Amino acid sequence: MGGPWSGRCPRSSAAWRSTVRTVDFNDSGDARAFLAPYGLGFPALLDSSSRVGHAYLVSDLPVTFFIGRDGRVAHVFHGQLSDATLTASLQGLV
Repeated sequence: MGGPWSGRCPRSSAAWRSTVRTVDFNDSGDARAFLAPYGLGFPALLDSSSRVGHAYLVSDLPVTFFIGRDGRVAHVFHGQLSDATLTASLQGLV
């Protein structure tokens, strides 16, 4: 999840294309418009009411939830992900 002030960085997002679902938390902007110039076509949900963020008990941004094939949260990472952390976390899910 990211917010308007979180310094969104699409640098490592290309590796996530078939895996990522993004939630633009507590923002009135349009995450899809932000992602479009980078060619990132994964689903983006605008959570302007913070309903999803509150359901996942988000207290800081950015935060990444890794969801296993069973639909359960397998890992939560707070802060900007490095490529190494992203790769290791995704490999742990497959």
